[in-house]
Amino acid sequence: MNKELQIQVITYILTRDDRFLAEKRSPNSLFANHVMFPGGTVEKHESDDIEIALRREVVEELGVEILEYTAIPVSERIYGRNNATINPFLVTNWRGDLPDRILDTGAELLWTDIHAMINSPLEVVTRVAIALRDYLATCQS
Repeated sequence: MNKELQIQVITYILTRDDRFLAEKRSPNSLFANHVMFPGGTVEKHESDDIEIALRREVVEELGVEILEYTAIPVSERIYGRNNATINPFLVTNWRGDLPDRILDTGAELLWTDIHAMINSPLEVVTRVAIALRDYLATCQS
């Protein structure tokens, strides 16, 4: 597939006390009322360094600065809407206070556990949550 046509998306997962930050999508948005990990599209000028997109999205949506993060390894590429490649990141440290809602959409933010996300009706959320669970298991061994 032509790299210029391949849509890249980042999803970021902030963690605190074995809980994970998720958003409950607004009723009038795509995936209305579903709980999913926040994220956004990698812009063309960011395609060589998607970590720039990660930092930008977190500032735009949460108003905080990332201090520590890691790319979550995936055993098989995760595809989202319009065949976009999903690139998940785990954010373990940040500077600033988290809002109650996503700043640019108003979607509600909530802390959830990994099992709720694995059991999501959305396959892409389930696949990201499984990759996260598997990654965390390797960190504990």
